[in-house]
Amino acid sequence: MDIEGTYTLQAPPENVWRSLTDPEVLLSAIPGVERVEQIDERTFDVVLRLKAPFKGLYQGRVVLVDQQYPYHYKIEIHGTGHHNNLNGTGSIYLDAQDNNTIITYKGTLAANKPNSPFPPSMLRGAFKHIAQQFFATLAAYSRTHIVTSSAEADTPTPSLDEEVMAASSSQTTSLLRRLIQWSGLGAGDPEQEARWETRIRRTGYITFFLLLVWIGTRIPRRK
Repeated sequence: MDIEGTYTLQAPPENVWRSLTDPEVLLSAIPGVERVEQIDERTFDVVLRLKAPFKGLYQGRVVLVDQQYPYHYKIEIHGTGHHNNLNGTGSIYLDAQDNNTIITYKGTLAANKPNSPFPPSMLRGAFKHIAQQFFATLAAYSRTHIVTSSAEADTPTPSLDEEVMAASSSQTTSLLRRLIQWSGLGAGDPEQEARWETRIRRTGYITFFLLLVWIGTRIPRRK
Protein backbone atom coordinates (compact mmCIF):
# COMPACT_ATOMS: atom_id res chain seq x y z
CA MET A 1 0.00 0.00 0.00
CA ASP A 2 1.53 3.32 -1.13
CA ILE A 3 1.06 6.34 1.12
CA GLU A 4 1.97 9.98 0.70
CA GLY A 5 0.94 13.43 1.85
CA THR A 6 2.04 16.92 2.89
CA TYR A 7 1.54 19.14 5.91
CA THR A 8 2.70 22.68 6.77
CA LEU A 9 3.97 23.62 10.24
CA GLN A 10 4.60 27.15 11.49
CA ALA A 11 8.17 26.48 12.61
CA PRO A 12 11.64 26.27 11.03
CA PRO A 13 12.95 22.88 9.85
CA GLU A 14 15.38 22.62 12.78
CA ASN A 15 12.54 22.80 15.33
CA VAL A 16 10.33 20.44 13.34
CA TRP A 17 13.18 17.92 13.08
CA ARG A 18 13.70 18.00 16.86
CA SER A 19 9.98 17.54 17.44
CA LEU A 20 9.88 14.55 15.10
CA THR A 21 12.75 12.90 17.00
CA ASP A 22 11.78 13.85 20.57
CA PRO A 23 10.24 10.86 22.44
CA GLU A 24 8.14 13.12 24.72
CA VAL A 25 6.68 14.99 21.75
CA LEU A 26 6.00 11.75 19.88
CA LEU A 27 4.32 10.29 22.96
CA SER A 28 1.84 13.16 23.03
CA ALA A 29 1.34 13.42 19.26
CA ILE A 30 1.04 9.89 17.82
CA PRO A 31 -2.60 8.68 17.98
CA GLY A 32 -2.94 5.53 20.09
CA VAL A 33 0.66 5.53 21.30
CA GLU A 34 1.24 4.06 24.77
CA ARG A 35 5.02 4.10 24.97
CA VAL A 36 7.98 5.60 23.11
CA GLU A 37 11.50 4.66 24.21
CA GLN A 38 14.57 5.96 22.45
CA ILE A 39 17.20 3.21 22.09
CA ASP A 40 19.85 5.30 20.34
CA GLU A 41 20.07 8.33 18.06
CA ARG A 42 18.13 6.63 15.30
CA THR A 43 16.10 3.84 16.94
CA PHE A 44 12.83 4.00 18.89
CA ASP A 45 10.77 1.24 20.48
CA VAL A 46 7.05 2.00 20.24
CA VAL A 47 3.84 0.49 21.63
CA LEU A 48 0.63 1.42 19.78
CA ARG A 49 -3.02 0.59 20.33
CA LEU A 50 -4.87 1.31 17.10
CA LYS A 51 -8.52 1.28 16.09
CA ALA A 52 -10.00 -0.39 13.01
CA PRO A 53 -8.98 -1.14 10.32
CA PHE A 54 -5.56 -1.64 11.98
CA LYS A 55 -7.23 -2.62 15.25
CA GLY A 56 -4.92 -4.16 17.80
CA LEU A 57 -1.98 -3.64 20.12
CA TYR A 58 1.36 -3.37 18.35
CA GLN A 59 4.87 -3.51 19.69
CA GLY A 60 7.52 -2.49 17.26
CA ARG A 61 10.58 -0.55 16.31
CA VAL A 62 11.04 2.61 14.26
CA VAL A 63 14.46 3.25 12.74
CA LEU A 64 15.60 6.52 11.13
CA VAL A 65 18.17 6.00 8.39
CA ASP A 66 19.98 8.19 5.87
CA GLN A 67 19.56 11.23 8.13
CA GLN A 68 20.38 14.58 6.51
CA TYR A 69 19.67 17.11 9.27
CA PRO A 70 17.42 19.04 9.17
CA TYR A 71 15.80 18.33 5.80
CA HIS A 72 15.49 14.62 5.13
CA TYR A 73 15.52 11.14 6.62
CA LYS A 74 14.19 7.70 5.77
CA ILE A 75 12.11 5.64 8.16
CA GLU A 76 11.68 1.89 8.67
CA ILE A 77 8.74 0.53 10.68
CA HIS A 78 8.41 -2.99 12.05
CA GLY A 79 5.41 -3.76 14.25
CA THR A 80 3.98 -7.00 15.57
CA GLY A 81 0.44 -7.47 16.88
CA HIS A 82 -1.59 -10.41 18.16
CA HIS A 83 -3.28 -11.09 14.81
CA ASN A 84 -1.58 -8.57 12.56
CA ASN A 85 1.81 -7.19 11.57
CA LEU A 86 2.67 -3.71 10.31
CA ASN A 87 5.78 -3.08 8.25
CA GLY A 88 6.70 -0.07 6.21
CA THR A 89 9.39 2.16 4.74
CA GLY A 90 9.24 5.78 3.75
CA SER A 91 10.95 9.13 3.35
CA ILE A 92 10.37 12.40 5.20
CA TYR A 93 11.28 15.72 3.59
CA LEU A 94 11.33 19.08 5.40
CA ASP A 95 11.24 22.10 3.10
CA ALA A 96 11.68 25.62 4.53
CA GLN A 97 9.28 28.21 3.10
CA ASP A 98 9.31 31.67 4.68
CA ASN A 99 8.91 30.96 8.42
CA ASN A 100 7.15 27.64 7.83
CA THR A 101 8.18 24.06 7.12
CA ILE A 102 6.41 21.91 4.53
CA ILE A 103 6.57 18.24 5.51
CA THR A 104 6.29 15.76 2.65
CA TYR A 105 6.05 12.04 3.42
CA LYS A 106 5.86 9.10 1.04
CA GLY A 107 6.39 5.38 1.34
CA THR A 108 4.78 1.96 1.58
CA LEU A 109 2.93 0.25 4.44
CA ALA A 110 1.96 -3.40 4.65
CA ALA A 111 -0.62 -4.75 7.10
CA ASN A 112 -0.23 -8.53 7.04
CA LYS A 113 -3.62 -9.44 8.44
CA PRO A 114 -5.08 -12.62 6.95
CA ASN A 115 -8.59 -12.41 5.49
CA SER A 116 -8.84 -8.66 6.08
CA PRO A 117 -12.30 -7.34 5.06
CA PHE A 118 -10.92 -3.86 4.36
CA PRO A 119 -9.89 -2.86 0.83
CA PRO A 120 -6.53 -1.08 0.28
CA SER A 121 -8.29 2.24 -0.36
CA MET A 122 -9.87 2.14 3.11
CA LEU A 123 -6.56 1.22 4.73
CA ARG A 124 -4.88 4.07 2.89
CA GLY A 125 -7.56 6.52 4.01
CA ALA A 126 -7.31 5.32 7.62
CA PHE A 127 -3.55 5.79 7.64
CA LYS A 128 -3.87 9.28 6.17
CA HIS A 129 -6.38 10.18 8.89
CA ILE A 130 -3.90 9.01 11.55
CA ALA A 131 -1.14 11.04 9.88
CA GLN A 132 -3.32 14.17 9.80
CA GLN A 133 -4.10 13.77 13.51
CA PHE A 134 -0.41 13.42 14.27
CA PHE A 135 0.61 16.51 12.29
CA ALA A 136 -2.27 18.58 13.70
CA THR A 137 -1.07 17.78 17.22
CA LEU A 138 2.50 18.54 16.19
CA ALA A 139 1.37 21.88 14.74
CA ALA A 140 -0.30 22.82 18.03
CA TYR A 141 2.89 21.90 19.87
CA SER A 142 5.02 23.97 17.48
CA ARG A 143 2.84 27.04 18.06
CA THR A 144 3.30 26.91 21.84
CA HIS A 145 6.87 25.65 22.28
CA ILE A 146 10.31 26.67 21.18
CA VAL A 147 12.32 23.47 20.88
CA THR A 148 16.04 23.99 21.48
CA SER A 149 18.99 21.69 21.84
CA SER A 150 20.93 21.63 25.11
CA ALA A 151 24.09 21.87 23.02
CA GLU A 152 23.11 25.25 21.58
CA ALA A 153 24.78 28.19 23.24
CA ASP A 154 22.16 30.76 22.32
CA THR A 155 18.65 30.19 23.64
CA PRO A 156 15.90 31.97 21.63
CA THR A 157 13.82 34.48 23.56
CA PRO A 158 10.06 33.76 23.45
CA SER A 159 7.95 36.35 21.65
CA LEU A 160 5.29 38.35 23.45
CA ASP A 161 2.50 36.22 21.97
CA GLU A 162 4.22 33.00 23.09
CA GLU A 163 4.63 34.34 26.61
CA VAL A 164 0.98 35.43 26.58
CA MET A 165 -0.16 31.93 25.59
CA ALA A 166 2.00 30.40 28.31
CA ALA A 167 0.60 32.78 30.90
CA SER A 168 -2.97 32.18 29.73
CA SER A 169 -2.61 28.41 30.02
CA SER A 170 -1.42 28.55 33.63
CA GLN A 171 -4.09 27.17 35.96
CA THR A 172 -2.63 28.87 39.03
CA THR A 173 -3.65 32.51 39.37
CA SER A 174 -0.64 34.48 40.55
CA LEU A 175 -0.72 37.43 42.92
CA LEU A 176 0.20 39.65 40.00
CA ARG A 177 -2.74 38.33 37.95
CA ARG A 178 -5.13 38.96 40.88
CA LEU A 179 -3.89 42.53 41.16
CA ILE A 180 -4.41 42.99 37.43
CA GLN A 181 -7.96 41.67 37.75
CA TRP A 182 -8.64 43.90 40.77
CA SER A 183 -7.40 47.00 38.95
CA GLY A 184 -9.58 46.25 35.91
CA LEU A 185 -6.69 46.01 33.47
CA GLY A 186 -7.71 43.74 30.63
CA ALA A 187 -11.45 44.34 31.23
CA GLY A 188 -11.96 40.73 32.31
CA ASP A 189 -10.45 39.28 29.14
CA PRO A 190 -7.97 36.48 30.15
CA GLU A 191 -5.83 37.07 27.07
CA GLN A 192 -5.57 40.82 27.72
CA GLU A 193 -4.84 40.14 31.40
CA ALA A 194 -2.04 37.81 30.30
CA ARG A 195 -0.67 40.54 28.06
CA TRP A 196 -0.65 42.98 30.97
CA GLU A 197 1.08 40.39 33.16
CA THR A 198 3.76 39.85 30.53
CA ARG A 199 4.32 43.59 30.05
CA ILE A 200 4.57 44.16 33.79
CA ARG A 201 7.05 41.34 34.27
CA ARG A 202 9.16 42.87 31.52
CA THR A 203 9.02 46.49 32.73
CA GLY A 204 9.17 45.75 36.46
CA TYR A 205 6.85 45.79 39.45
CA ILE A 206 7.67 49.36 40.46
CA THR A 207 6.07 50.62 37.26
CA PHE A 208 3.02 48.50 38.00
CA PHE A 209 2.56 49.80 41.54
CA LEU A 210 2.92 53.38 40.29
CA LEU A 211 0.17 52.52 37.81
CA LEU A 212 -2.01 51.21 40.65
CA VAL A 213 -1.46 54.45 42.59
CA TRP A 214 -2.51 56.41 39.52
CA ILE A 215 -5.65 54.26 39.12
CA GLY A 216 -6.44 54.80 42.83
CA THR A 217 -6.42 58.55 42.38
CA ARG A 218 -9.00 58.22 39.63
CA ILE A 219 -11.48 56.12 41.67
CA PRO A 220 -14.22 58.35 43.18
CA ARG A 221 -14.18 58.28 46.97
CA ARG A 222 -17.32 57.50 48.89
CA LYS A 223 -18.84 60.44 50.74
